[in-house]
Amino acid sequence: MHPVLDVDLGALRANYRLLRARHARGASAAVVKANAYGLGVEAASKALWDEDCREFFVATLAEAIELRAILPQARIGVFSGLLPGQEKEFLAHQLLPVLNELSQLERWHNASPDAAAIVHIDTGMTRLGFDQTQLNSAATQYGEFLAKRVVLLMSHLACANEPHHSKNAEQLLRFEEAKKLLPNVRTSLCNSSGFFLDSIFHQDTGRPGCALYGINPTELDN
Repeated sequence: MHPVLDVDLGALRANYRLLRARHARGASAAVVKANAYGLGVEAASKALWDEDCREFFVATLAEAIELRAILPQARIGVFSGLLPGQEKEFLAHQLLPVLNELSQLERWHNASPDAAAIVHIDTGMTRLGFDQTQLNSAATQYGEFLAKRVVLLMSHLACANEPHHSKNAEQLLRFEEAKKLLPNVRTSLCNSSGFFLDSIFHQDTGRPGCALYGINPTELDN
């Protein structure tokens, strides 16, 4: 016999409602990368859409193209950013690259100065994203493009599951510094655990992943 996994889409929708209610502005995207964490991206994303989620994130271009076929009207961000040669696919499917470095920004600007994008700031996760020096350079070279075409400025908390960890405050400080270069752009800082931090971490919208699917994002037992 083959193993069978039963997915409770009602619980998924309830988790999304809970997280959105916790957010200071009642705003939340949804991370559905890796086939919605293995639970099935089509069913999961449609259930979240039915809960009025309109903004989704995936890891790769291939995942984004799959999701675009499922949700034609959704706003879809791609965490891996714009790899060389992917420009036409991003434009054809109306996808948002999460720009992580200057070379990606240059390619996207050259591909279409009218296309929207997301900018990722590395505030301490040390995984992806511009550091402050690189962001300063980007603002100098592409200031008008960034001001007009960036629809979201984001970063990722490294230790949000530990509410009193000093790195949370350090990352918030760095994020606030980065925001000064793009003062009118929507912002997103909190991951699943970030929803359970003070509201100052919530920014304009959240990006829960594991918490949507029933994984406890805090150190608490319940």
